Amino acid sequence: MVLRRFQQHLRATQGRPLASVLALALAAWLALPGDGPLPWLRLNLFDLYQTALPRPRLSGPVAVIGIDEAALKRYGQWPWPRTQLAHLIDAVNAHHPLAIGLDIIMPETDSSSPEALAARLRGTDAKLAESLAALPPNDDVLAASIRRAPVVLGVAGFDVPAASTTDVVRAWPVRSLGGEARQFVRHYPQALASLPQMQANARGQAILSADLETGLVRRVPLVASVGESLLPSLSLELLRVATGERAVGVHVGEGGIDSVSVGDLTVPTQPGGRVWPHFSKSWPERYVSAAEVLDGRVAPDRLENRIAIVALTGIGLNDYKTTARGQVVPGVDVHAELIESFFDGRFVQRPPSIRWAEVGLFALLAALTIWLLPRFSLRAAAAAGLVLSAGLFGGGAALFWYAGLLFDAASVWVALGFVGVTLLASLLSAAKRDRRESERALQRARESAARTAGELSA
Repeated sequence: MVLRRFQQHLRATQGRPLASVLALALAAWLALPGDGPLPWLRLNLFDLYQTALPRPRLSGPVAVIGIDEAALKRYGQWPWPRTQLAHLIDAVNAHHPLAIGLDIIMPETDSSSPEALAARLRGTDAKLAESLAALPPNDDVLAASIRRAPVVLGVAGFDVPAASTTDVVRAWPVRSLGGEARQFVRHYPQALASLPQMQANARGQAILSADLETGLVRRVPLVASVGESLLPSLSLELLRVATGERAVGVHVGEGGIDSVSVGDLTVPTQPGGRVWPHFSKSWPERYVSAAEVLDGRVAPDRLENRIAIVALTGIGLNDYKTTARGQVVPGVDVHAELIESFFDGRFVQRPPSIRWAEVGLFALLAALTIWLLPRFSLRAAAAAGLVLSAGLFGGGAALFWYAGLLFDAASVWVALGFVGVTLLASLLSAAKRDRRESERALQRARESAARTAGELSA
């Protein structure tokens, strides 16, 4: 009897109470922090935004000096003697770049340096060994070239100690404003850095590392910590040196890091100090072969008043990365893309408030669905679903393109789908029960009519 009354009530309300309870649960589900209830779906949607709507390249402030196949063929296999790298830095600096980044780490002394060769020759050719020992070490020659140029060195973060790693690196000022930033940023207990004499002569030092997400570069830290030191990313530190600023500012709010700044530039970040780069299409013109620079064949405007980054780009030398667009590029390309986005003022954001906007939109659309769907025919409901889907995903793409906002239309769409399916299932179940009851009523009427006809004939 109780079950029958519940079924009658369900038919009268057409499944709305059950759908409403489900909608409340789904709203709480969407409100989960971090990458949400379905991270793979959200991240793949954001990758789709990047693929369909790449960043337009408005400026070209970066030149990547690639130690590529042509340079290796012309000047020999890697590693080059540090004197050769010093010649390259001098040649780049002769074109008056704003800053020079070295995406190369040199934690050990040069094994081809004169003093190293002298140590190996002392037992066989003492005179030659003495002559070699009188020459300046290659590392000192490189350090002198670094001192003459606006060079920024890079360090790689490590979670565990390894050969040549350290927990102390030289860092230029990074100011935490509004709170302590180190509790929020990616922390590396150890780092691989270049030799101390190179660090002492550089104008800056930066973190090169970025954690991959399912094998892709999606988010990059603009600031991280190594031991007790805060280090900016290579892109940010190069901008600081290029503009002559003394320090990088890290603005800390209640929930984490709100933004990072250099001079007049302020870049909004995720609470952990990471940003979502908006990747452009592949741009080979960004690259200049180191062979062209060393041979004096590079056009002056390719380097003058630009930010230059020296990197290993030859096949087998470089750690290639896959971006959110699915492009396989040298790791230095990510730093170049970030610097370009700084110059273009193009920032991709997912502020904490957007999660509540998604929850609020879902609640509104779920309420409309629960109220209106039982009034629609199946064809009208399907048409409304298509229009709603187009609006959700089209709106998300528009927010990404025009405002640089990452709106998770996919999770909202999935949650609404659950509500719609629940309502449709209730409606179909009620219709099926009504049909069965109609058939039973018709059968009873027929049997009653047959009995009445029999009684009359008798």
